Amino acid sequence: MRVFLIIGFVAITSMGGYLYGRNVARFPRRELIAAWEATLECVWFSLVFFAFNVLVGFVWVLVLRATIGHFVSLYVLTDMTLPIFSLFQGIIFQLWRREAVRGRSV
Repeated sequence: MRVFLIIGFVAITSMGGYLYGRNVARFPRRELIAAWEATLECVWFSLVFFAFNVLVGFVWVLVLRATIGHFVSLYVLTDMTLPIFSLFQGIIFQLWRREAVRGRSV
């Protein structure tokens, strides 16, 4: 039930954003497709960064266990900030990549 409630809120605000963009701000529909493509690229890069962050974190925990002699738990990798930071890394990387491509074409 909780999931349907969240999906309902997201659907309502998404529809509101779409209606505002189309009717009030007069955004072209074709730009929405470009925005979806850019968003999917951001998600893809975020997933790649998340995988690398988990891998590097795993190796880092093992190195700390071996060098300091204390037990360091792998549970530190389940912290909610890791996917959030990975999302930011992916967004920044994709925007940087897009600006670099634009700079070459000018």
